[in-house]
Amino acid sequence: MAKVTKRAAAGEVVRMHETTGSATGSFSASIAAALRGTKAEIPDPTGVEIVKQWADVKAGKLVRYHSTVRIAYRQTLRAVKG
Repeated sequence: MAKVTKRAAAGEVVRMHETTGSATGSFSASIAAALRGTKAEIPDPTGVEIVKQWADVKAGKLVRYHSTVRIAYRQTLRAVKG
């Protein structure tokens, strides 16, 4: 009888990476800046969750927008040898 070895199936998990971006134009621009800042680490994001947004005010006007976001991405799991 042949020896049967069990291997864990390779799959994917969703990981989250938290980062902050800022811009002078809008909250949308600050979210886009946060995404651009992680492009080297996360080449193919699958979603964004907004954690916190705030703005700097000068002379009664919004001058800089900030967004803290969690960026979702998929990571492939490797099969366990053994």
